Amino acid sequence: MSGAFRLGVVASAIRSGVGPGPEPGGNFPEWLSATPSEMAIRGTSHTVAMPATVSAGDLLLLLAAFPESNRQIGTPSGWTAMGAAVNNVFANSAVFYKIASGSEGGTTITVPYVNNCRGVYQVHRFSAGTFNTSSPIARAVPGTGSSQPTLFPALAPPWGLAKATWIAFFSANKGVPEGVTPSFPYPDGQMLTQNSAFSSGSEFIAMHSSRAEKEAASETPPSTSTTGTGDNWIGETLAVRPAP
Repeated sequence: MSGAFRLGVVASAIRSGVGPGPEPGGNFPEWLSATPSEMAIRGTSHTVAMPATVSAGDLLLLLAAFPESNRQIGTPSGWTAMGAAVNNVFANSAVFYKIASGSEGGTTITVPYVNNCRGVYQVHRFSAGTFNTSSPIARAVPGTGSSQPTLFPALAPPWGLAKATWIAFFSANKGVPEGVTPSFPYPDGQMLTQNSAFSSGSEFIAMHSSRAEKEAASETPPSTSTTGTGDNWIGETLAVRPAP
């Protein structure tokens, strides 16, 4: 990949404001915000920021991306793990969620690791009462590759047809070249978060996410071409289930 790379956390939410919202008479889960964090120095305890405001009953969705091999991630206290993925030795991802107590606003949590590593994170917040609390999240088996485009896996949630919020996010071991606008599969909630400790080897990690509201029984997010050839990437597809 040519060109200089961005340094530092790129928390630029391109069109990151709240999306168009539920359709008239609809009941899509209400997305409220996304909060980025990074761990630029290797460690086994990563500090991740929570949204500035959190209400009791909100859904908090934690997306994690971290580099290097044999860097097993643990589950933060009070959170539910949705699974992790690895591509070669350079890119890893994991997903967690929790139903908020209301005390999380403006605080941090600790994400534990078996070995020292860096990482980047996004915490997405959905409004209480707009999602199904018994089974709020569905996650597809992640896709992996090292050539472009990045392919996101198809997801058919077990609940069938519903007005769900679909989230596509990817992790890659290299970032977006300076001056290049990232390619996102969805138009809403676009956020790129990169690690400041750039290395051409195994220590750098980037992730981006976007979302769409669709009434569907299954979804395959459009492919993207953000990273360069040879970048190891993981493509993830998630769905947030609406309230009954």
